Amino acid sequence: MKGYKAVWQPRGQREIYSWGSGMSGYRYEVGVPRVPDEGYGPMAVFDTLEHALEYLDSVSQIYECEYTPYRGKRKALWNPWIEYPLDKVREHCPGTRLASSVTLLRRVPKREIRQTMKAQVAK
Repeated sequence: MKGYKAVWQPRGQREIYSWGSGMSGYRYEVGVPRVPDEGYGPMAVFDTLEHALEYLDSVSQIYECEYTPYRGKRKALWNPWIEYPLDKVREHCPGTRLASSVTLLRRVPKREIRQTMKAQVAK
């Protein structure tokens, strides 16, 4: 499925990392599928660019991605130390989807971000 991943990419560097409070920060490469580490739950993606843009202040980039929806029974983001139920995550991060695999496809260009933000304001 198509989605959007909010990531942190240090200026001038190729490394791309996921972002999340208290959760694992995974390293990504464009075009390479990423799955959770052993003992960690599903990864989070956003269903629309509009939802991902709500976190642009906290991250440096938004990437379009292809993801495999998580089909497990445990509807939460978790690691060995903490768990965030999906309903609570969605209260603060609308449009969050759980993924068992994420592949970054392309960085969303600034032009596309500006157009989407203008359309949101016009609504």
